[in-house]
Amino acid sequence: MLKRFSMPKRLAMTLLVCMGVALAGASPGICKHGDRPVGPHSGRQTGARGEALGGGGVALTGDILSSFYNPAGIYGGTGLSLATSFGDASQLPGYGDYRLLGAGIPVKDWGVIGFTWYGFDYEYALDQSGPDDEVYSEKASVYTLTFAGEPIEDLYVGANLNMLRQAISGQAETALWPDIGLIKLFQLPGEVTVRHRIILGSSLANLTRSSIDVPEGSEELPATFRIGASYSISYAHRSWMNRARLFNVLVHFEYRDLLNLSYGDGPRFGGELTLLEMLSARVGYYFEDTGDYEDEICLEVLERSTFGLGLALPVYRLTGGSVPLRATLDWANVEVQPYLIESGLPDTYSSWTVAIDWYY
Repeated sequence: MLKRFSMPKRLAMTLLVCMGVALAGASPGICKHGDRPVGPHSGRQTGARGEALGGGGVALTGDILSSFYNPAGIYGGTGLSLATSFGDASQLPGYGDYRLLGAGIPVKDWGVIGFTWYGFDYEYALDQSGPDDEVYSEKASVYTLTFAGEPIEDLYVGANLNMLRQAISGQAETALWPDIGLIKLFQLPGEVTVRHRIILGSSLANLTRSSIDVPEGSEELPATFRIGASYSISYAHRSWMNRARLFNVLVHFEYRDLLNLSYGDGPRFGGELTLLEMLSARVGYYFEDTGDYEDEICLEVLERSTFGLGLALPVYRLTGGSVPLRATLDWANVEVQPYLIESGLPDTYSSWTVAIDWYY
């Protein structure tokens, strides 16, 4: 486990949290909410686990990809973490795909530093009956540098420094914004083999309410406030695979509020069951207000169900710690709920994540 901070380091980390700066972009739409999701990630969550849990993760820890929900969430790992995620288009007509790479490493006596890169490509024919070159195209890359630590026992703090490079129909722009987050852990008393834990989490993205230039002008990026909680219970057997947890049950709740927009608010629910630290099943539900109450072609609310599976190989358990490695493969299947009532989009889309953790 990482060491606690001295007072000078606590003060220095507090300054770092307050100085976080980031970058991102967004696009206009047909409906008030838009014919594509708000924000630089085009409606995708960073990682299949978050997608499967209803698109939430503000009160989860130890995952390098959780900086999307809460920069404090990357804290908790004790070694090198590498992850990649990929999938097809989501709530968009036309062609689109995304890729994500992430890495995190502890810095002795300070905390965890993480980096993620997100890439998104999208094309859509503006006139379905016209020539092939009449298309809307978008390419975006979001770079995020994250720092998180534990200045007080069981209190994690973190900050993101993001950068986006976005090109819409050949016009390239860049935007900046800062994110900060907090997580508080509560270890509930109980038997040695049974562990109860409650996590409270909150984050605020785009502190500076930055904007980005688009072909139609300038658009303010969403200032996203998240707050949520999770509860988990696990049971470990003393004599089985070096006290591995026979099962773990997790429930997660998150509420998202776009502070500078009149839409996009709503809750997200998720649940996860893990057996033998190797097999996981996840379900989730998502509800979001669009604000489109007067336009008959647009939905008033977005809601969707999510489902996912996870497979982990805890090599460190199987080898008694001689090989400190853990590998995971996660998959999520998300029900598409487009903004337009008649959209012609597929019923579902999939997301995959592969991660490796090397403990030391």
